[in-house]
Amino acid sequence: MTYREYFEQLRTDFAYKTDAYIKAEKQLTEEPAFIDEQVMRHFIDAKSAWQMAANKYNALIDFARLHNVNPDENMVTLSY
Repeated sequence: MTYREYFEQLRTDFAYKTDAYIKAEKQLTEEPAFIDEQVMRHFIDAKSAWQMAANKYNALIDFARLHNVNPDENMVTLSY
């Protein structure tokens, strides 16, 4: 897999998780004064998934910038 392909994969995942997080936040704010436990759990899970996707996405951008990565090169995989 090239760095470009991996970036596209992370970007798509980040966009999907952002959409899910926004929808969960909207659902949470539309709840009456006593928030349903299931709605709160869904929001927390969506926020956590969004944060992880954002971290992966931004980490790849930082890595590519710092190491002057050619986006069309194959990614280096390490095996232990």
